[in-house]
Amino acid sequence: EFYGGDALIYNNLIYHIPLIKNVEKKFIGTEIKIVTWNVFVESAKIGDRTIFDTTQDIKSSMGIGLDTSVTILKTLEMKAGIAIAQALESGYSPMGYFVLSAIYYTPAGSKNNGKGF
Repeated sequence: EFYGGDALIYNNLIYHIPLIKNVEKKFIGTEIKIVTWNVFVESAKIGDRTIFDTTQDIKSSMGIGLDTSVTILKTLEMKAGIAIAQALESGYSPMGYFVLSAIYYTPAGSKNNGKGF
């Protein structure tokens, strides 16, 4: 089921429980910074500008997951997360999620002066 609209309200309450912090083992310029266990509750509402006038049609879910932050070759920070969430409304099956993001930092003094690749 797809919802569309001109306005969005989104709330996310998440509790991170550190499992592994600052792993000392570094190999080939790679370092695992942190691994966390997460418990979260999310709610959202999509529609036009009238969504701010009522609490009807708010969709909510809760779930659990794992997140990690890894630095590769001392310049590329990768964040990955895997989670499973269940809608609080009846009739929906649990959904699995995988999120991967990367942040690249240009080394100081490089020729491109922080303009990316």
